[in-house]
Amino acid sequence: MNIVSLLGVTFLAVFLISTEKEPILAAAKVEKQSVTGVDKGIANSTSNEQVTNNLSHDTIMKRTNQLLDFLQQDTDESYQVITFNTKQELLEEFSKIATKNVVEPYIDYYYQERSNGLYIIPIEIPPWIDENNSYRTIPVHNDKVKLIQHNKSALHGKYTIEIEFTYEDIWRISNIKHS
Repeated sequence: MNIVSLLGVTFLAVFLISTEKEPILAAAKVEKQSVTGVDKGIANSTSNEQVTNNLSHDTIMKRTNQLLDFLQQDTDESYQVITFNTKQELLEEFSKIATKNVVEPYIDYYYQERSNGLYIIPIEIPPWIDENNSYRTIPVHNDKVKLIQHNKSALHGKYTIEIEFTYEDIWRISNIKHS
């Protein structure tokens, strides 16, 4: 059994709401919103791209999809992760996509380490940025950009996702906030 197929069969997702104290997860059926007049959500200007070391739409989609895909590790029928044996191994691999402060809460929430290996807790993944929805990027600093996207889910109504990207040799996700 593959956790990707387990999670991919439904259109349910988990809405991760970040608070200062702890994340809250709840099931949500994601509704797609149509985009008019915006090419794949690209809302940043050329001058912003120059200031921000060329954070492109492709890089944004690549990093956000990598992080979401990475949460869906292949498992056996008992949900034991096939590729990794410890949370530390998973954390090291995640660091290629996002900073430790971003991925550690996800790993702690979605994975359980046991004496015989690493197990995924079989719950739906959080909703993510919608590639078909518009978003805007705001330069925070020369090496930081904040993405803001407004979405809507059937169970939770409107929500906003803010993803901060930081450039240190490559672009990595350095903060995620849902409201």
